[in-house]
Amino acid sequence: MYIGVYFRACRDHVKRRCDKWAIMSSKYGLVMPTQVIDPYEQSLNTTSLTYRRQWVQRVRQKIDDEFPNQYIYCLAGKQYREALKGRPNVSFPLCHIGGIGKQLAWLKSNR
Repeated sequence: MYIGVYFRACRDHVKRRCDKWAIMSSKYGLVMPTQVIDPYEQSLNTTSLTYRRQWVQRVRQKIDDEFPNQYIYCLAGKQYREALKGRPNVSFPLCHIGGIGKQLAWLKSNR
């Protein structure tokens, strides 16, 4: 799993705000933090529309199973946010902050 600076900043931010959290993986769907996965090179940005639609359905089901009727605080990118589109009680705090540099600054200032 990718664990670069941006991922670590998002992870640290969400861990301070949420009791339970998960990661959206383009290959594995919704991954819990303790789940061990094999390395992969894949992004939803490079997958087919059919794959993304199937992925969205898998992730929605897993979110419903893992986070039933809970408020969702989502730091994911545009393609990944599709899994939560139309769902009530969802917040996308980074959605309107352009660029990774600005998002990192926001994450740092909103600890």
